[in-house]
Amino acid sequence: MKPIDLRAARWRRWLLPALLLGPLAAYAQTNVALGTTTPHASAVLEVSSSSQGLLLPRLTASQRAAIGSPATGLLVYQTDGSPTGFYFYNGTAWTALSSSAGTNGLNALVRNSAEAAGANCATGGTKVESGRDANGNGVLDAGEVTATSHVCAGAAGSTGAKGDKGTAGATGSTGATGAKGDAGPSVALGGTAGQLLSKASGTDYATQWSTAAGGSAGLSVQLRANKVGGTGESLPMALSPTALTIAFNNVLTAPALGTWDGSTYTVGTGGAGLYLIQAAALAPDNATPSNTVSPNLLLQVNGAAYGSTAGDYHYGIYPLIGTSPPAGTKARGELSRVVYLNAGDTFRIQGVSANSSTATPALSATAATNLLVVKLN
Repeated sequence: MKPIDLRAARWRRWLLPALLLGPLAAYAQTNVALGTTTPHASAVLEVSSSSQGLLLPRLTASQRAAIGSPATGLLVYQTDGSPTGFYFYNGTAWTALSSSAGTNGLNALVRNSAEAAGANCATGGTKVESGRDANGNGVLDAGEVTATSHVCAGAAGSTGAKGDKGTAGATGSTGATGAKGDAGPSVALGGTAGQLLSKASGTDYATQWSTAAGGSAGLSVQLRANKVGGTGESLPMALSPTALTIAFNNVLTAPALGTWDGSTYTVGTGGAGLYLIQAAALAPDNATPSNTVSPNLLLQVNGAAYGSTAGDYHYGIYPLIGTSPPAGTKARGELSRVVYLNAGDTFRIQGVSANSSTATPALSATAATNLLVVKLN
């Protein structure tokens, strides 16, 4: 098939028959075919060829731009400028159907940094800066920042409940042995009966054994006795006119400077001096423990009368009713006196109930009821 040249004289020779035959062809067929006798029903124009193409109007960029009031969808081929190729009018502007690849765009970068508490974030937070990497160094420089925002931390919450105590950790290894300390003061060894351990000098803490001044015997225990195997006395009440002498029958240490008959101590020749006399007595609890009455112990010297204030009768600390001590120990009395005794003087331990209406139970015949006599010089 020969190509149809729609220009000049040939166009005029072809146009007249077409105008004469056109109404008849349009009536018979609503589409036009070139190179085929069976155009597709959906196409108003079908051009078919296996060796030729369709050549559309070719214009320069200025010629294209000069087209007046182009119809939407108008298609031309631009032969110059960049890019060359097909352009169509989209109703507003000419748009290239294809173009060469453009240059790569700039990479977007984001930088995060800590934001101190202040105007931007009351409790501090994170500053987020973003922008494009204009110099391509992969780092968002200060001059490339185009937007800044802040992610602020919330206010601190209230303190939570205390957690459970964790398990104890493993014991650490033993540390190195410390440096040896300075030598301590020397302590005297040995000594003989009756000697005292005393300070050797005023410049250090060394000690020595020495004999107490003021007597050949010095400090010595003269009597230790208790009521084991004996009989517990029942003491009179506090308002009684007389007190009861208490016996200590079980002698553990006999006196060397006097005599003891079980209830009376007599100072022997050469035994004059200061004496420490200590006595303790225990009685069973009352059937109602809170009503238990303790014994009140007394020291009688040279037969002085109970109630005397002459100085030869010594009164122990008045005991209170004890409800807190363990069962069986609520009724107890104590006496401790230092007295000067001459040779031939005597003393006894006496007692009364520490209550005017309720008597102390009979004393316990145990080691808890005991007597100690120490000569101090």
